[in-house]
Amino acid sequence: MSTLSPVPQYPPQPQRSRSMVGPLILIAVGVLLMLATMGKISARGFWIWFVRYWPVVLIAWGVIKLAEYVWARQKGEQPSRLGAGSIVLVVFFVLFGISATSLSRVDWPGLHSQFNIGDEPDDFFGLLGNSYEFTDTLAQPVAGGTEFKVLARRGNIKVTPSADAQAHLVVHKTLRTDTQEGADRLNTSTRPSFVQQGSLWILDTTSTNFERGRFDLDLQLPRNAALSLSTHRGDITVSNRDGALEISTDRGDVSLDQIKGNASLHMKHGAVTVKDVTGDVQ
Repeated sequence: MSTLSPVPQYPPQPQRSRSMVGPLILIAVGVLLMLATMGKISARGFWIWFVRYWPVVLIAWGVIKLAEYVWARQKGEQPSRLGAGSIVLVVFFVLFGISATSLSRVDWPGLHSQFNIGDEPDDFFGLLGNSYEFTDTLAQPVAGGTEFKVLARRGNIKVTPSADAQAHLVVHKTLRTDTQEGADRLNTSTRPSFVQQGSLWILDTTSTNFERGRFDLDLQLPRNAALSLSTHRGDITVSNRDGALEISTDRGDVSLDQIKGNASLHMKHGAVTVKDVTGDVQ
C-alpha cells in the first residue's frame, strides 16, 4: 500500500510594506491647491519656487524611500518597491523640472520685441502676479531748465505745454505683485520726479524698482525747452512745443502736432503722425 509523500512546508514570506510616498504627494498637492484657491499663493510665487527648488522634491522622495527601507527591515518586512509607474513619474517630473528651469532663463521680453507677440510680454501666463492700479500727481518747479529728458521702459508718454514755470506730472501705474501689500510698497518706491543736472531736468522710470509695472506719463512742461523722450514700449504724443524734439521708441506710435522746432525720430516698429510741424523732421 502506497503512502502519500508529505507536502513540503515553506516558511511564510515576509509581508511587503506599503510606501507612504503616494499619500504624501496627494497631501502636498491638496495643500497647494487649497492655498491657491484661498489666494495665499500666486501662480508666479509657485513658479519661482518650482524652477529653483524642484530637485528638493526628488531628494525628499529618496529620503522617504530610504527611511521606509530601514523601517521595513527592522520590522522584518519586505521593503516596498519602486514600481514601473513610479519610475515613469520620476522621469517625467525630471524632464518637466529641467524644462521649467530652462524656460525661466529665457529673455521673454527680448523675444517679444523681436517677434512682436502680443501686447504685454511680461505678463507671461500671469506669472508676474496680480495687477494693481495707482495714480500719482506732482507739480514741480523747474526754473532755469532749458532741456528736459524723459526715460521710460514701458508706458505711453504724452507732453503738452504748462501754463507756468513748473512741470506737472500725472503718472498712471499698473503694478504687478502677489499681494495688495506688495503693490502698496512698490507704489511707494516708484514715485517719479524730475532730477536737475545743471540746465537739464531728467525724469527716469527705468531703474530696478520700475521693472514690475507699466507707467503712463501725462506731462505738462515749459514749451520753449528742448525735449528728449525715450520709451522701450509705448506711444509718444507731443503737441504745442517751440523747442527741438528727440523721440525714441522701440515699439509704439508717434504723434506730433503744432511743433515749431526740429524733430528727430528713432523708431523700430510703429506709425508716425505729423501735423503742423514747421521744423525739419528726420
